[in-house]
Amino acid sequence: MSGKAYRPFVFSTVALISVAFCLLVAISPVRAQGMSSEQSTGYPKPEAVGFHHAALIYADDQLDERAVLPLFNRVDNTGKPIPGASMFDAAVLLRFTINGKQTDYGATTLSDWQTLIDQWFSTGGPIDTVEKAAEQADLAAQDDGAPQQSQRSIIVMMPWMNPSVGSFGKVNGSDRSLSSAQDRQAVAQWFANTVSQRFSQKHYAHLALWGLYRMREDVPPYEQHIIAGDAQGVHNSGLKYLFIPYYKGLGWQSWKEYGFDVAIMQPSYAFRSPLDGGEVNASRLQETAVAAQKYGLGIELEFRGCSRLTTEQVMAMQYLANGSTYGYQDGVSAAFLGEGFGSCGITTSSNPSQRSVYDALADYVSGKHISSPDVDIKAVESKQSVGQSDNQRMYVAREVDLRKFNSIRIDFAEHQQYWQGEVQLQVQTANGGWKQLAWATRPGGDSLADDIQGVVVSFDNTRVDSDRQTIRLILTTAQRSPVSKPPIVRIVGDRSLDPVTENGLANAYTVVESGKPRPASYPDKTSHMLHDGKISTAGWSSGRNVGWNSNPGKSVINIDLGSVRRVGAVKVYAQGGSDAAVNWPLNPVATFSNTPTLMGSGTGTSPLLASWPFSTPHVIAKHAPVGGESLPTVPGISCLTATEITCTNQDGYIEATGTPVGARYINIGFSTNSWAMLSELQVVDSVGNPINFSYRLARAPGDLDNYSDDGLRLTDGRYTGDFAWREISGWPANEAVTLRFDAAKPIDVNTISVYTLNAGSYGIVAPTTFAAQVKTAGQWVDVQGRREQTSFGSGGVRLDIADLRYQQVTAVRILLPGDGASWAWTMISEVKVA
Repeated sequence: MSGKAYRPFVFSTVALISVAFCLLVAISPVRAQGMSSEQSTGYPKPEAVGFHHAALIYADDQLDERAVLPLFNRVDNTGKPIPGASMFDAAVLLRFTINGKQTDYGATTLSDWQTLIDQWFSTGGPIDTVEKAAEQADLAAQDDGAPQQSQRSIIVMMPWMNPSVGSFGKVNGSDRSLSSAQDRQAVAQWFANTVSQRFSQKHYAHLALWGLYRMREDVPPYEQHIIAGDAQGVHNSGLKYLFIPYYKGLGWQSWKEYGFDVAIMQPSYAFRSPLDGGEVNASRLQETAVAAQKYGLGIELEFRGCSRLTTEQVMAMQYLANGSTYGYQDGVSAAFLGEGFGSCGITTSSNPSQRSVYDALADYVSGKHISSPDVDIKAVESKQSVGQSDNQRMYVAREVDLRKFNSIRIDFAEHQQYWQGEVQLQVQTANGGWKQLAWATRPGGDSLADDIQGVVVSFDNTRVDSDRQTIRLILTTAQRSPVSKPPIVRIVGDRSLDPVTENGLANAYTVVESGKPRPASYPDKTSHMLHDGKISTAGWSSGRNVGWNSNPGKSVINIDLGSVRRVGAVKVYAQGGSDAAVNWPLNPVATFSNTPTLMGSGTGTSPLLASWPFSTPHVIAKHAPVGGESLPTVPGISCLTATEITCTNQDGYIEATGTPVGARYINIGFSTNSWAMLSELQVVDSVGNPINFSYRLARAPGDLDNYSDDGLRLTDGRYTGDFAWREISGWPANEAVTLRFDAAKPIDVNTISVYTLNAGSYGIVAPTTFAAQVKTAGQWVDVQGRREQTSFGSGGVRLDIADLRYQQVTAVRILLPGDGASWAWTMISEVKVA
C-alpha cells in the first residue's frame, strides 16, 4: 500500500485581490457512463449473476428472525411487514469466529469447518431462522396480492484456507495441506458438496443456495498462484463463488483470473473517515464507482451500526445517493449493515432522521432515486489570476448558508495526476473585505485512489454572522504540482463530519501526565531511536524499529532543527510489505513551518511554509515472513532475487524533496494501515549535508486502543455531542486525570473549555467540574474564573472557566478530579482555549 509518484512543492505567498470579472464553471456530477475507460466492463448485471441486492447477515446461534425480516421486507415503525414492499433478494451468511478462531485470517481446520456446518444447519439454527423470515416476507406479499418473491439467494461463507495450515484434516481419505492448490481444491469441493447436501435436506421453500463467499477480503501474494483451485472446487459442486474485497484490496483487479463468479468492492469510506480517525472522504464513493465499472465489480453499501449519529445518517445517504447518480444501484451489490441492523432499533426509532435511513435503504433497493445530502455550492471562477502570479484560482459563491454544514468538499477528476497546493476558505465581511475561516493543505492525492479525489476544508460555522454569505475558495497551486488546473467535479457542503471550533491550542502537544504510560510493543526506548544512525535491514522484527498500530489512524513526528535551516530533503527509513500486518506509512507528507504544526488543516490562517509528499517506498531488503516457513513458495527462488512471492517482510525508505525551504520545524505525518514501523529519520540541507535535530512524537508508539489519546484529537478543533468513540479520549471516572498541552506558540487565554459527554447507556458520565493551570513566564498559575456549563447535541456538555486575562501562555494543564462512580467513564473530545 505504497504512495503514488510524488511531486514536491512549495507554496508561494501572494497578495489576494478582488476580481470583478468572473466566469461560471461547470461543477456538476459526471454520469457514470462517462467516467469509465474504453475497456470498462460495467457493473455486474443482476440477471446474469442471479441476484441483485445481498444483505450481509452475521449468522450465529443468536440470530433472530425479527432481525432478518426487516431486510427481506419493509416494516413499519412497529416492526410489522408492509404488504408488497419486498427488499433484499439475497443474503450472505457470515461468521467471524468458530471455536475461538478467526474465519477470515485465522488458521481453521476440518473440525472447525464441520462445527460451522453443524451449527448453521441445526434445527432452529441460523439458516432455519433466515427461512422463517423469508416466509414472513412472502406472506406479506401475498396479503397485498403481489406476486410472491422468487426464492431468495443464500450465499454461505467459506472460511479462509490459510496456507500455513499443513495438516487441515482428512478429506476424501487424505490429510490436506492448504499450501497445495490440489488439496485446496479438494477441501473447497468437499465443503461445497457438504453445504449443498445439508441445504437440500432442509427442503427450504423460500431460499435457494447460490454459492459460497470467500471470507478473507483480499488475496495475499503468497496465495495468488494457488487460489484458482478454490474456485474450481466450488464450481465442481455446481455452486458459484463470491468475493468482496476491501477497497483495492490485494488481488482485487484479478478476481476473474482467480475464478470468482462475481466480485463486489467495498468503498471503505464509512470506516476510514475522520469519524474513525482516518482521512477518507465521500469522494471515495465516485472513485470506487469508476474503478468498479472498469474491472466489472459491484459496490458494497456500508452502514455504520444503527445510524444513531447524524454523521452516520449523512454517510448512509451519501452511499445511496451516489448509487443512484453513478449507476451502481442498478448493478449487483451487497450491503454491510452491521451486526443486528434489523433489530438494533432503527426500524422502530422515534428519531425521524434515524428511521429515514432505513426508509431510504428500502427505497433504494426498490429502485427509487435517492437525493444527495450534500449541499450543492454553485461556484464562479474568476476570469483573471487572483494574485501576482498565475498559480492561483478563485471560486466565488453567493447566498451560501454556511450554518447548514461545517465542511466544504472539492472533488477533483485527476486520473493519477494529483493537484498539490493549499485551499483557503474566506467569507466576505460587512464592509466588503474578506475574513479567512479555514485552510487545508494537499501535498498529494490518496495513494490508493486514482481518478476522483476530494479535499475538505472544515470551519467553525458558529463564527458566521448570517445565514446567507458570499464566500470564496482560493486554490494556490504548489510550484512542482504536476497539475495546475485539475478538473473540478463538484463543490459541496459536506455534513458528514462533526462540528469544528476555533481553538487556541491547535497544534499543541498533548501529554497525559497522570497514571502509568501504557506499555508499547515497539517503543522509542531511548527517545532518540529514530535519530541514532541505526537503520533496520533485517525486517520489522530487527529490534531497531518504533511502531504504531491502528487501522485507521494517524501519527505525526515533529522535527526541531533548532533554528531556521534551508532543507533540501527528508528521508524516512521504514518497513512494509504486509507481513504481520506491517505496511508502509500511508499517504506520508512532510510539512514545514516556523512553529510546530501537527495538522494539515485548520481554522484561521495556515502556518505552513511548504508541503512535500514522500516518494513511493524504495525497498532495500526483502525477507521471508516471520514464522512463515510453511507458506507456499516458488521452487528455486529466494528473497535475494527480489522476486519471491512470500518476501513480504521488507525494509526500505521514503523520501521527500522539493525546492529548498527555510524552516525550523518539519512535521512528518502519515496514516497507519495496521502497523507502521520506522527505524531512522534523516534531514539534509540544500547541498546534501546532514542537519542535526531533535524530534518529538505527537502520538505515543504502540497500539491505539478504544479510548487512549492519540495526541491529536483533543486539540484538532473537532468535537462531538454523542458517543462517536473514535473521536473521544477516555478514562475511568474514578481516576484523577492530568492533561498538559504545550502550545505551539505563546497564546492569550480568556476562556478554557472542556468538551465532555453524558451517555448513560454507555456508562459515560460527564464530570461536574475541572481545575486548570496555565504556564506563563515559566511559572504554573492556578486558574480562577467564572464557571459555566452548556449542553449541546444529544449528550454533549461543555465546561468553561471564563473571564480570564492571561497572556503569553506557553502551556495549559487540565485536572479532572476523578470523583465519579467506579462503573463510569469520563470522555473528552476537545480541550479549547479562546
